[in-house]
Amino acid sequence: MENGAEGAEEEGGGTLAGRNGGSDRAFLLKVCGLTRLEDVRLAVRHGANALGFNFHSGSPRCVTVEDARRMAADLPPDVLRVGVVVVPARSLVRTEKLKALLKRGEPFLDAFQVHGASGEADLSLFAGKLIVAVSPETAHLFPAHEIIVDTSWGSGRLGNWDDVARLNRTFILSGGLTADNVTTAIRRLRPAGVDVCSGVEVSPGRKDPAKLRSFLERAKEAGAELES
Repeated sequence: MENGAEGAEEEGGGTLAGRNGGSDRAFLLKVCGLTRLEDVRLAVRHGANALGFNFHSGSPRCVTVEDARRMAADLPPDVLRVGVVVVPARSLVRTEKLKALLKRGEPFLDAFQVHGASGEADLSLFAGKLIVAVSPETAHLFPAHEIIVDTSWGSGRLGNWDDVARLNRTFILSGGLTADNVTTAIRRLRPAGVDVCSGVEVSPGRKDPAKLRSFLERAKEAGAELES
């Protein structure tokens, strides 16, 4: 593993995206932007092993801390619960309930997925496991953290795969993924996992059952190919 990723594993107690990270966690299948309990249950039923709850007030998929806690309450222990936030982190402390989530040892979330960080200094408020959203060009700024390559910010725009292919470290792939392109993406880029949001939606925050099932089935199959 790339040296920075090794440091992240030691500090956080094991990687979230484990295919290349030396943990026993399977290929990461993450569904993000969840706002409804029925979609949470559907995602898990069809094989998702990570779920994202968006706390960014500017997003149409934003949920309250209470709603996210309720949706995550009955999840199996092997399903990762990820809180999605946008820095500057100082704006988060205005909400006391969200501020409490940033503390190490909070049982409700397993990790934060942080968007908008321009360097390590922007992560100083957070404790515990972090996944930092980056572009291929900014990945080098976060050598000590796991990364998710995502420049779409929930818009469904597909990134430049040529740039992604040049990354020499473990990463999770996101941005513009659908059931139609996820197999190709996994086979070509060999990520440690994939993250989907708008590509399986009827409308922002509302998942399409058929699209969700198809995406997870194809992603799981392609991810298993990397294990063989």
